[in-house]
Amino acid sequence: MTPLHREPGWAQRAVQARDALDAERRRRREAAVPVTPKPPPRLGASFRERNVFVLPEDDEEPQG
Repeated sequence: MTPLHREPGWAQRAVQARDALDAERRRRREAAVPVTPKPPPRLGASFRERNVFVLPEDDEEPQG
């Protein structure tokens, strides 16, 4: 059985390839969206802004 040899340059090549891939993805993402979109509202914000339950007006007669 022969042991597998690792050349010392492979670790550096792997880091370089990963960094190049990240840079390319970042460049494409920034080119696709030129302006950063505003973040969506927080969860539950719509419930805090308006009433969830609607109460009947005082002058309405109950149905039934």
